[in-house]
Amino acid sequence: MPRRQDPVRPASLKRRLLFTLSICAILAMAGRSLVGDRGLFEVWRKKGAYQKLALEVQALRVENVGLKAEIQDLRSDPAAIERIAREELGYSRPGEITFVFREDEGSRLSSIPPPR
Repeated sequence: MPRRQDPVRPASLKRRLLFTLSICAILAMAGRSLVGDRGLFEVWRKKGAYQKLALEVQALRVENVGLKAEIQDLRSDPAAIERIAREELGYSRPGEITFVFREDEGSRLSSIPPPR
């Protein structure tokens, strides 16, 4: 009489195969969620870049407020216009004498006493 196959064995093989495939699928999804293009590491990197850009935007907003105040001063305050003309353009009033001191490498080196 031919031997009958044990019905428990094929079911056990199916379960092991299903379990192995499930574990592989879970590991693949976990790996993708960590290192994929929308994974955890990428989210952390983008969050750092966002914070850096947010700080840069804040600094630019502060600078913008200062520039708007300077524009308002230049439109309405003659003293501010004179200050800019003197500082940045080198203008002076009639009759004033302007002294410009320039430091060059030769004069600085010659003023240092020689070593003994």
